[in-house]
Amino acid sequence: MIWLPIVFFAQFSAVFCLVMNSKLLRDDRWVLAMLNSWLISATQFVFIWVVANTGDPVSTFLASALGGSLGCGASHLFYTKWIWRKQ
Repeated sequence: MIWLPIVFFAQFSAVFCLVMNSKLLRDDRWVLAMLNSWLISATQFVFIWVVANTGDPVSTFLASALGGSLGCGASHLFYTKWIWRKQ
């Protein structure tokens, strides 16, 4: 159970960064996308490590799914509010 917040945050961050990468590449901001790829690698490493060591796969999946879906929405809102409007 102690790993649930960690896997939630790792998946939230991974999906947040993946959505940001998609938007950055679409807008030809490839240097930022390259730097963001490091964050994607780090968060995916944490996610894989937790999943490999969990004793409760169902709760881990639910925390991961919730984190991923919230990360997707949060990334879109962040990009449209703070980055896209400044162009």
